[in-house]
Amino acid sequence: MNGWGRAWAMALAVLAVLAPAGVSYAAEPAQNDCGAEPFVELPVTMAGRRPLVRAKINGVDEFFLADSGAILSMISPDLAVRLMLPLRPAPKGLSMGGLGGALDIQVAKAGSFEIAGRTVNDVDFIVSGGNAGATGIIGQNILAMADTQYELATGMIRLVRASQCGERAASAWSAGQPYAAMEIEPMKGAQRHVAGTGSINGVSLRVVFDTGAPTTLLSLDAARRAGIHPGQSGVVPAGLANGLGGAVKESWLAPLASYRIGGRDIRGDALRIADLGDVPFDLLIGADFFLAHRVYVASSLGKLYFASVAVTDSAKSLPVLADAEAYGRRGSDLAIKGDIADAIADFTRAIELAPNEPRFLVLRSKAWLDRKQDLLARHDLDQAIAMKSDFVEARLARAMLRVAEKSFALAGEDLAVAARVSLPDADHRIFIASVYAAIEDWQKSREQFDQWIQTHPGDARLPVALNASCWAGAMLNKGLARALDDCNAALSKAPERFEILDSRGMVLLRMGRFDDAIADYGAVLARLPNFAWSFYGRGLAKLRKGLAVEGKADLAAALQLEPEMSNKAQQIGLIASASDPR
Repeated sequence: MNGWGRAWAMALAVLAVLAPAGVSYAAEPAQNDCGAEPFVELPVTMAGRRPLVRAKINGVDEFFLADSGAILSMISPDLAVRLMLPLRPAPKGLSMGGLGGALDIQVAKAGSFEIAGRTVNDVDFIVSGGNAGATGIIGQNILAMADTQYELATGMIRLVRASQCGERAASAWSAGQPYAAMEIEPMKGAQRHVAGTGSINGVSLRVVFDTGAPTTLLSLDAARRAGIHPGQSGVVPAGLANGLGGAVKESWLAPLASYRIGGRDIRGDALRIADLGDVPFDLLIGADFFLAHRVYVASSLGKLYFASVAVTDSAKSLPVLADAEAYGRRGSDLAIKGDIADAIADFTRAIELAPNEPRFLVLRSKAWLDRKQDLLARHDLDQAIAMKSDFVEARLARAMLRVAEKSFALAGEDLAVAARVSLPDADHRIFIASVYAAIEDWQKSREQFDQWIQTHPGDARLPVALNASCWAGAMLNKGLARALDDCNAALSKAPERFEILDSRGMVLLRMGRFDDAIADYGAVLARLPNFAWSFYGRGLAKLRKGLAVEGKADLAAALQLEPEMSNKAQQIGLIASASDPR
């Protein structure tokens, strides 16, 4: 979920049992002296401060947010639709809420769920629109099925069998390094958070540890009890923050504040304060803490242990910049130069400094794509759109990813939003039109091309747009006279582009002008001898003229080049059936 919003169950339902076969929740004898033995290891990819783990749902590879603050595992409605998972109402009495109020939830059943090399069949997931950009969430029903070690800085979460050696297990875990310990609340009944007691300025606080929150967050009520007030010296406005359920709340930064847990004062980034309303914590300790510390949640002992991560110099140290915009600019320059790793680092820092600015997420998504990390790119785009639903650049980028995933209906949803909120003369309408063509929504493609053509009369790309509009008309078999005009106009501007003749040939074929269609297709094939559509169209025109032998030869050549050509022709109504294409 998003940075500080967290869903909490007001009534729990028992969902899938995800423990691997043979795993016991009871304490077992340690296998390696007093070290707790891992039985599940989850490699972590950090997307900024969001720990992501790979899992497969119905065989489809996805990134899930490892979220110790989420009681139940969840998937987004987007993923449920894309995987065509059957949905049913949530169990009676189960509701989820956040700062924006109650969330609509359903339950989806996945045929299989694979994580860390283990597969479980017939798994139930909560489906909620409150995931704030996350495709899926791994919650406490998985992470808390044993003791858990979080080592986000080195990219690993381990589920470990409890040790009977008591406190000596923590000493073995820390490998002799200094560590701190604090008591945590038992996880039973409706209490499924990793929670304990801390303090600020001597004021007791209920503390919840939440890997799904990028930054640590103090509630406004708790801040006031601790004598920290917005407007006082050193407490500065930090803009609006998005909460679960869509609410927007004011936030502030207290750079000099520190909190105390496990007998230690913790000082890191400036402490963020927000007006949270009714939440089950005073202090939400986020991924910033988990990145700076190794954390061992020993629920079997009722303890949480943490030790500082050793800080090492990076191989390449770039100067610290003043603000998010500066990091965004430098990141863009680095990306242009091909330094994608440092570009991602700069975009990540920009996101941390301006967590409510979606532009930086889109910039980082492009960098992820340069590294062939499509899942991470989509993850960032989902977040950006959750922040700003009408962000055209993010919608178009996600539409392209959805096309690549063959999720054409979902791509169409993104395109529809982009088209609706764009200005009438927006240049990117040509891109919207092209993606509509890619998903073969010819009507919408033609509408967008026509609007772009009308508002860009002198543009050098006009022949391309006119040709595309002509082809869309041919696919629709509607407005053929206008389609013919578009092709003729395109040819007048770019007579060397023989693919325009292929489009015009299709229009002429649809109009029954077989001789003219044969002539256009022949001109194309004289220059482009492997153009399957021209072979197929010419073959149909010849058949319809009664030239059976020649027509069948052209159709055979087309099918040799593209075996699915007859199916495509049937889908657009060009032929009645593949067995009788006349």
